[in-house]
Amino acid sequence: MATVLAPALHGGCSAVISKDEIAAAENHHHHCHHHHPATATALVDTNTTIKPYGRSTPTVPAAFCQPKTINTLLDDTTLAGVLSHLTWEEVLWTAPTVCRQWRNVIAQQPHALPGDELFCNRRELYHRLPQIAARISHLRALRLDYGSIQSETFTLEPQVLRASLRHWQHSLQSLTLRETGLTKLPFGDTDNVDDCPILPNLTSVDLSRNAQLEWKMKGLLRHAPHLQQLRCSHNPRLTGQLNELSVIRSTLTHLCLWGCQNVRGQLSELADFPQLQHVNLDGTSVVGTARQLLDVQPHPSQTAYFPALETLQLDPAQDDLCSRLDFDNTRQVGEIMQARHALLQRYPKLRLMHKQWYLSVDSTDRYSAPQHRQQQQPGSQRLPPQPPMAVEFVRVGACMVGWRWTNSTPTGACHTHWLTKGQQEGEENNAFKNKKQLAALQRNVVDFAGHWQPPTRQEYWQQFVL
Repeated sequence: MATVLAPALHGGCSAVISKDEIAAAENHHHHCHHHHPATATALVDTNTTIKPYGRSTPTVPAAFCQPKTINTLLDDTTLAGVLSHLTWEEVLWTAPTVCRQWRNVIAQQPHALPGDELFCNRRELYHRLPQIAARISHLRALRLDYGSIQSETFTLEPQVLRASLRHWQHSLQSLTLRETGLTKLPFGDTDNVDDCPILPNLTSVDLSRNAQLEWKMKGLLRHAPHLQQLRCSHNPRLTGQLNELSVIRSTLTHLCLWGCQNVRGQLSELADFPQLQHVNLDGTSVVGTARQLLDVQPHPSQTAYFPALETLQLDPAQDDLCSRLDFDNTRQVGEIMQARHALLQRYPKLRLMHKQWYLSVDSTDRYSAPQHRQQQQPGSQRLPPQPPMAVEFVRVGACMVGWRWTNSTPTGACHTHWLTKGQQEGEENNAFKNKKQLAALQRNVVDFAGHWQPPTRQEYWQQFVL
């Protein structure tokens, strides 16, 4: 008797099925299909694009292209195991052709379905969210991103989202609504928490680039009391005070309010957030700079000031330590680099946003190399080196830290301004390695040997051009 090997699903076992059994199953399925249409009607239409959480878009197994030859041959337990290995894209791709047994298993064992993340950037899904929510009670992440939809007439209605969120009240952990065109949050008004249930497990919210969304920050915080990540960049109609975040002081780790000019407050109001690691307040009306982190003297009852801070982005026009990329002139560089080094020593977890900084294109100290051949030596074909207009930190071993000017070429550095020297206790074994690193730094000082900062325009021309 001839047999057919049904393809394995995501590492599952293959099933050996005889051709006689397949023929019998086809006849049985044809009879059932005539009396009980097999179309799965309730979930979503097949044009919806849904991506699984943390997984690449898969290829639907060939066996699921012929459900009539396999579904009727599997018992409910086996079919539930098969479903647990599928993604939402596979489920929706095969939804129009599944048999009644599949639908019964889904109804009886809904946790057999994938439930990590529901993602779509098509408008068709949005109107079916309540239907999907009624079937999927354990969704962990919902992402709606309509930035690619070019339609001035299409808007998302908050009541549709609100009805869906009620089903996912206890399972939803991540909510992303980017460029949705929403004008009102699905969480209801600030003074009426009954409009939407509390979402106790919601830890991440991304409402970035909703330019028409008019909302208050404390209205969101009342419905997400354990929020860890709040990303709301480019929300010009968001209003709120920074101290309203105090209700999530113990849990907040990421805060991005870039471009939210109606958010006000003081940077110091975030200083006692024990888990806060990443802060972006660029484009807000929050007052404060990174220099406050150096000047402040923590209260004796405080263990630290910004104890977990790793990145800090503020208005570059006001903050010259963490946020600004350029310098106005060469005279201010030494003081700023010393302050940056002191900041890194006081906050060892902090990472500066840039690896190099540059002299401003508007600075009177800036100039460029001429674009003609050097005539200093007869027959020379070398172009003059670019002036060293960039500044960077250098480190040797564990404790030797300095900064220098460079043009980012192997021979275009100036001499190093050392901020700390010497070696720590127990570093004697690395002395040879440190000498090699110092020698490597010295090999970069060729074109501008004898210079600790960029030569003036006149000095440069005399040395390299005339």
